[in-house]
Amino acid sequence: MRLIWIIIRRRIKVREEAMASAGGDRDAMRAAMQEKMKPFMEALDAKVKPILGDDKFKIWKEQIEPTLRGRGGPPRQ
Repeated sequence: MRLIWIIIRRRIKVREEAMASAGGDRDAMRAAMQEKMKPFMEALDAKVKPILGDDKFKIWKEQIEPTLRGRGGPPRQ
């Protein structure tokens, strides 16, 4: 679990760096952030899926992971 939290914290740092380097251009920020985050998300998925199994991993992807995105996640109901 410690490795998962390290990856999540790194993800937050990369997001903050992308926001700072975009200079206020939201589209540039989003593109830069997605590109930088892709390897971290793949690494996180690779670590989480064997631990959780298929059913719980699906819950992770649909319900838990989006809450880690902050405001950029899906609309809240």
